Amino acid sequence: MARAGISAHSSAEPAPAAAPSGARVLAVVVSYQPEPQQLAQLCASLDEQLSHTLLVDNGSGAGLPAEYDPGRLSVLVLGENHGIGHAQNQGLAWALTRDFSHLLLLDQDSLPASGMVDALLAAEAQLIAQGIAVAAVGPCPVSGETRQAESFALHPEPGAESSIGGLERVRYLHASGTLVRLEVMTAVGGMDGSLFIDLVDMEWCFRAAALGRYCFGVAAARLYHQVGWKQRLGFGPLSRRISVHPPLRSYYQLRNSLLLFRKRWVPKSWLCSYTMRKVLLRCMVLLLVAPGRRQRWIFLLRGIWDGLTGVRGPYRYGRHGRARQQGCI
Repeated sequence: MARAGISAHSSAEPAPAAAPSGARVLAVVVSYQPEPQQLAQLCASLDEQLSHTLLVDNGSGAGLPAEYDPGRLSVLVLGENHGIGHAQNQGLAWALTRDFSHLLLLDQDSLPASGMVDALLAAEAQLIAQGIAVAAVGPCPVSGETRQAESFALHPEPGAESSIGGLERVRYLHASGTLVRLEVMTAVGGMDGSLFIDLVDMEWCFRAAALGRYCFGVAAARLYHQVGWKQRLGFGPLSRRISVHPPLRSYYQLRNSLLLFRKRWVPKSWLCSYTMRKVLLRCMVLLLVAPGRRQRWIFLLRGIWDGLTGVRGPYRYGRHGRARQQGCI
């Protein structure tokens, strides 16, 4: 969502530690019909923090910069939208043929705060120095609308120390803002492109944990990000502002939750709780109060069926198929 005018600087952010020298970070930004001003703001912020950005356009061919410095920005236009996991894997393949040490994954509607990359690199170095097997580190997400930071306690890793010098071990990280070494990405494997969108990041983090590598949230690193669009829904005093995604996202969220039950490395008790509280409950709320109820019912039922029968990839039912991928990177 558009956040024009949001600065990448904030006096409320914790001061990051010094980053180690020698790291070469490639930012991989996945886009789909981006807003030009928003994308330009993101690229400008990245230009201040790292040496190169790769923009992977997921088949939209729209909103891309007409002019740019090829020494700082590369653009990879895919012929078709195969989903965010596939696009991120294209970025990984591009990085492996060049002299980069890390990938920084980003969505088009994210904005790194000043010093975010250095804070992530410093945190990773601190953890490695303590002998900890690191999968990835990620920033603290901050709402672009309310400026409220999300607590890492929303998805902590049970049994782990609650905090290590301001670093929180978590079950998973949101993909946007995640920093991962190329050697780790190679060892764990790329993203599961067959999920298309939703839970792609979560699946990778659980896969890494099964190999003995763990994810950490970094309080000193901040990333402004908007999840869906905020809309006041409900009736009278019961109305609330909640994040609303396009109806098609209900299909992917429910289908992919069910598909993850087939992955032996995903904890089943946690996944049951997540599917009930985060997916089904949200879908039911949106069915009751959000517009497009008929569409949401269709996507919900097909998501259940396809999840149970193991259907993967993009949604492909008739006129609701490829033409309905709007809002799904």
